[in-house]
Amino acid sequence: MERMMDPARFEQRLSERLEKLDSPELKAQFIASHQARLASMEQQMLLHRMMAESKAQAIEDADLKAATLEKIAADSKLKQQRLKRMQEALNKLQG
Repeated sequence: MERMMDPARFEQRLSERLEKLDSPELKAQFIASHQARLASMEQQMLLHRMMAESKAQAIEDADLKAATLEKIAADSKLKQQRLKRMQEALNKLQG
């Protein structure tokens, strides 16, 4: 499982980096690049989920298959919530 930065730490690092940027244009570009990065992370997460679900469909044991699909769904929901919190932090800093 890939590691995702804690949303609180993400917000702290964004704030620190934004403070170092001196022009509004740089700040706007910084925020735009992070928004694109979060969108990319979301698409990557979706792709990994679909691939994992496809692989899980090949499992013959019904109980194991169901448990695997539940785990995939739970992991995906957790990642979605983290991404949402990271996006909210970015929007808050964008102001």
